[in-house]
Amino acid sequence: IAMRACGVSVPRLLPPALALGAIAALISGYILFDVQPRARHSMRAMVRQLAGSLDVIEPGRFLVFGDRLLYVHELGDSTCPYQGVLVGDSGDGERSFYTSARCASLSSGSGGHELAFALRDGSIHLRDPDPTRYRRIQFETMRLSIDISRYSDPPPGARDLLFSELLAAKRRPLDDPERARLAGKDGTWIDVQIQRRIAFPFASLLLAVIAVPLGKRLVGLQDRKH
Repeated sequence: IAMRACGVSVPRLLPPALALGAIAALISGYILFDVQPRARHSMRAMVRQLAGSLDVIEPGRFLVFGDRLLYVHELGDSTCPYQGVLVGDSGDGERSFYTSARCASLSSGSGGHELAFALRDGSIHLRDPDPTRYRRIQFETMRLSIDISRYSDPPPGARDLLFSELLAAKRRPLDDPERARLAGKDGTWIDVQIQRRIAFPFASLLLAVIAVPLGKRLVGLQDRKH
């Protein structure tokens, strides 16, 4: 009613509304098709960098990476960055072991896929199937790596892929392991992501197309009442 009082008819609102809807659709499409996957890729790269740095190690806290357990008692100086290091390994069942060291430093160049320690003044404690036996190996220096790629660089999910990669995954055979992983437990996650990226941009345009005729109809009903 206010627009009609200003001399603007409802049909004249359709082109501007459609133009705004088209602009919103283009922006939404750009975000969903390009910005979001690249942003998630950058975030994953940042996580990889942090995982291979000091930030992942918290003194006084047990950290679990698969079948590996890591504990650092406290931080030291440049000559001994980590003091009181304990690394447990339960991957071999009855022959599990743990390694303890007075001092340790973290080697660089692992690319965020592993924590590579240089241990000093420590020992390896081995569990024997015979409970009456116990073995210990002492060492002055030792290198030990913990694989953290599963946590720092997990395989990309359907939300992380570009639209072209989603279509390529959709074309894979149904029994393909990679397609099964991307599709998730319900087997629909690839389709959901494809439909989501198509539907969201068109929703803005569709709302603009529906809103103007609906507004015109409401104005007509009000005119009949008067």
